[in-house]
Amino acid sequence: MSTETAALPLDFDLELDLVRPVTADRPGRGRKLRSLIGVRESLLDWVPEERKRYTLLGAIVLNTAIMAGFSLMVGLAGLAGGWWILLAPAGLFWGYLILTFDSWLISSTHGATNRSKWGMFFPRFVVSLLLGFIIAEPLVLWVFKPSIDVEIREDRKAQLDQYESRLRACSSTDGSVTAPDNCAGFNLNVADNPQALVIELTNAKSTESQSKTSLDALNAELSNLERLARDECSGTPGPGVSGDKGEGELCLNNRAAAARFRTENHIDQLRTDLISLQRKIVTLTGEVSAAQERYTGNVTAEIGRKLAEKKDNLSSRGILDDLHALSRLSDENFEIKVAHWLLAALLIAVDCLPVLAKAFGGTTAYDAIVSQRLEASKQSFSRRLSVRESREGADADIGREAIEQELRENRRSIAEAERSANARREAELADEIDRLAMQLEIDEDDDHHTAYPTATPA
Repeated sequence: MSTETAALPLDFDLELDLVRPVTADRPGRGRKLRSLIGVRESLLDWVPEERKRYTLLGAIVLNTAIMAGFSLMVGLAGLAGGWWILLAPAGLFWGYLILTFDSWLISSTHGATNRSKWGMFFPRFVVSLLLGFIIAEPLVLWVFKPSIDVEIREDRKAQLDQYESRLRACSSTDGSVTAPDNCAGFNLNVADNPQALVIELTNAKSTESQSKTSLDALNAELSNLERLARDECSGTPGPGVSGDKGEGELCLNNRAAAARFRTENHIDQLRTDLISLQRKIVTLTGEVSAAQERYTGNVTAEIGRKLAEKKDNLSSRGILDDLHALSRLSDENFEIKVAHWLLAALLIAVDCLPVLAKAFGGTTAYDAIVSQRLEASKQSFSRRLSVRESREGADADIGREAIEQELRENRRSIAEAERSANARREAELADEIDRLAMQLEIDEDDDHHTAYPTATPA
């Protein structure tokens, strides 16, 4: 029985070649497409009606890989600046990865029965769905590219305008440091700030106003005293005067009072100081005007530099910018949102099509043959394994018996040798005893002759 089992072939392909019902399909594109999804042609020849199905399934897998490679090239197009040739290796590599993955997805489901295939397909469908999202999004962006370009330009223009507005609102042209509360990060550090001159001019004007007010009061009092002196000396009637014309005592006293008031209150010095202060204010006003003009130019130049820097930062564009632009378009326009999601769903479905086509195609005759072949292979392997285990067990038993037989023989040889040695020792011991006994007898005879010597004949 073991000899017959050992003679069974390990591969049934030779037997299939002898009894297959149809001629094998000629090598060509069909066989190459089917090889992408792990179809065994020697088994498919039993059901040639399934060739078209699996050829198209292989084409779906290949088309999905091509779409994935193109999608990656579209997604990276912005980074390469339009140099598509630079993206070809990356697109080919990504397409190869997707092809390998989809090929594994399909080939690992051959032979699945109705009872087991849904549990097998579900995790594969989830992974395929995730890949579909990754592959579909760059293609969606490519379809909506014209609208996305306009949206990005308008959004960045709005950002620049808002940035410029904030800079101007937070940067006063007079150099004052007072700014709105939301100006953090928008304050400019500009040279030639005229604020010190503005403060000096403001202080000078305040001093001038106070001095003028004080001087006006003194001038009013002085004018009153001088009027009394004039009226008294001229004899003009009125309150506080005598009405007598001439430089009398009252006239001279009023004149002295007016002069004393002028001197004691330093009115002439105050007038001189006020004139100097007013001249200084005129000078400071010109300096402040010139400084503010320079400062305004510096602020404008700094705002221009900041805007150029901001514009340079906004010049780069990536896939995240396109995604944000498409999201804004979808939020603003319901039709765009519907078109966006429908197109994305279509592309995701196309990417999931290999798994969907295999899952909803039912259990095919080829699946049944593969399942039977796998079961037969397992049974054949089990039988061969059982025979091998039996042979190894028999060899082990024979070896064990041989060892035990050798052990018994060795023990018997050892026992024989021990008996022979014991017999020799006993014989030698007996011989030694006999020798000693004879020696003892001889010694006793010698002693007797010595004690009783015999007479010598005459």
